[in-house]
Amino acid sequence: MFWRKRLVVSAGKVSHIGSDASVLGDISKGSGFIYTLHKTKFRINNKPAVFVSFSGTLSLADGESITVVGYDGNEFSAVALKNNDTGVEYSMQDIGKLFIYGGAFVIFLGIVMALITFTLSWKLLGFIVFGLPGLLLVVLGYIARKIGKPLVDASILLKEYT
Repeated sequence: MFWRKRLVVSAGKVSHIGSDASVLGDISKGSGFIYTLHKTKFRINNKPAVFVSFSGTLSLADGESITVVGYDGNEFSAVALKNNDTGVEYSMQDIGKLFIYGGAFVIFLGIVMALITFTLSWKLLGFIVFGLPGLLLVVLGYIARKIGKPLVDASILLKEYT
């Protein structure tokens, strides 16, 4: 599992920059969600590397000096990057917070439904429809935060090495 690997810092010149985007999601009857997954591939000191983001691709040019923090393997998986020439920093988002806040809001909706309904069957339905999914979102958020802890460590390492 990638979150158990040790973070590695690498610095050097960037080359062979390319990017692609995948649009994912589901819309049915006018509602749903769509998001774009951006993947920037590059080489740092001639070693293949990739940076994945939901907020956009990296703004890099061949020959720029960068410092990256990530997981080493056949392809270096960057989780934080600093362009030393421009000073711009990039890091993956912490989605755990979004899950926790979203789950809390869904649970809140379930509580409101339980307060405004009078029959036990509607209260039970509110618990099933809102309470259980909300609780699942909160649990997933805490798991994502635990997995995302290396992102915080990566930001600290990036600041130490640049």
